[in-house]
Amino acid sequence: MSTKQHITLLKNSLPNINSILEIQCGGGYDIENCIALQDKNLNYIGVDVVDEHILDNRQYFRNEKNKIFMVLDASNEPLPKTDLVVCVGMAPYLPIANIWSLLENIRDSEAKYFAFDFYHIDEKLNSDIELPEDDEDKNSKPKKRAINLCRAPFYFPKPKFLFLTDDIAHSIALYEISDVSFYMDWHNDDISKLRMQLVNRMEEDMNALRPSFLQETNGEEMFKEMMIKFLETATVDHHQKYYYDEPYKTIIDRCGGLVARNNIYFLVSRSEMKRLSGYEFVTVDNFIHAQVIAKDFIRWKFGLSLWVD
Repeated sequence: MSTKQHITLLKNSLPNINSILEIQCGGGYDIENCIALQDKNLNYIGVDVVDEHILDNRQYFRNEKNKIFMVLDASNEPLPKTDLVVCVGMAPYLPIANIWSLLENIRDSEAKYFAFDFYHIDEKLNSDIELPEDDEDKNSKPKKRAINLCRAPFYFPKPKFLFLTDDIAHSIALYEISDVSFYMDWHNDDISKLRMQLVNRMEEDMNALRPSFLQETNGEEMFKEMMIKFLETATVDHHQKYYYDEPYKTIIDRCGGLVARNNIYFLVSRSEMKRLSGYEFVTVDNFIHAQVIAKDFIRWKFGLSLWVD
């Protein structure tokens, strides 16, 4: 794509956004010729690690108050707050650790959406690389390779939208940060894969239960209360109330959901790995991690702070 057509596509798909942050914004010609960025009511912040680009852009757009340019290393420094963060063309040149830092900074910027590279086919997809250490080599980019956040070691869920580019193997992925913030923290290859597997399986169990709860007048509140209570110290009373007492027993039995309910209960409240059904990826070695992830997922899912003992 030329003249930043992906930004125009993104803006057209998100008509209510008022501000865009572009990481590695490049030179002024492409910015000026981007159709979306010609909107005087749209605030644009361009950041780049190349001082010359930023100085040139400030001069180029000196009469446009809605365009701001900053020298900033997005994988190591906090990002300004905007509605949409566009990071296209940068991640393929970064080591995996720097990509994780970049994603954390995007999450912490409090933006609502972010756009990222999404490659479909490449034999070196998500392979790691090293940044040059010698000062003489720092002006040269590492060799580019493809990035896809849905694949190892990231294991993100599918993006909200995919936008095609001129390269058949490359798309632009649009994510809503509230949908993926849970996947941006506490990561390594094994943890990230386990988190993806757990979330998918817990979603299945929750989805098996929720329709029956929603038949009740205050069913959504009851379902949320049950999930949150599972986070507390396991007691007979909790186990009793949230199945054997009515109306929970009727609601859960109505959808044949006892196994689904027990999976979540045993996973987050009790160390009973052997009683989990369909969680074959949970082992003796990773059970403690699985329990922490499951608890954090419930907190995240229902809008609670993750920082709870």
